[in-house]
Amino acid sequence: MRPPSLDDLTDTPVLGVVAVTEIALVVLARTLRGTHPDIDRAPRIGESTQTVAAREIVDDCDLLLRALDDYRGPDQTSSPHDDDDIDWPF
Repeated sequence: MRPPSLDDLTDTPVLGVVAVTEIALVVLARTLRGTHPDIDRAPRIGESTQTVAAREIVDDCDLLLRALDDYRGPDQTSSPHDDDDIDWPF
């Protein structure tokens, strides 16, 4: 995930808020995936309500991240969905 440059922030100040929002969504999704590893599997009958809710929240985080990528445009788009370019300690 590439933080916005100073020129980008000068031209479009909202990119700072977008970057912070991206980070929060990525951290939330990764935390839920770590806490509820079953959310990346196919839904099953009899799953706990927490697993179902976590799966829905992670899906919403992914949708919001894609929307933020679209908002930033092709020249400023980072790839928060790529695990290769983000070095998270968890």
